[in-house]
Amino acid sequence: MNGSECEQFLARIYQAFEEPPQAISLEQAQAIVFSALEYAEKLGFSPHADFEPVRDFLGEWDPNNRIACGDKEGNPLFFCGPYDHPQAVVDTLTKAVGAGNFRVILPSAADEAIAR
Repeated sequence: MNGSECEQFLARIYQAFEEPPQAISLEQAQAIVFSALEYAEKLGFSPHADFEPVRDFLGEWDPNNRIACGDKEGNPLFFCGPYDHPQAVVDTLTKAVGAGNFRVILPSAADEAIAR
């Protein structure tokens, strides 16, 4: 996507929020992305195939900048998106940390049965 397409895309995403987006440093972006990647891999998840071709754009990450992932206690917290497969995620989390040791937020009440 080119610059103007990216701006339009971001404007659509952020219209749902009351506050405007905040600029962060490359080091902060690296900490968010690479900490989450490391955390997810420990739980049994692999990055999306589209991640590898763009990984180098983030540069070299200093693992000393690692941030904590998960909920307040460090347990996995999964927000189900429109392209996710919730039962597969729940199965992977159950295998990794055991039932009851993670939270799932589903897009609708009808989907709550999947997490039980």
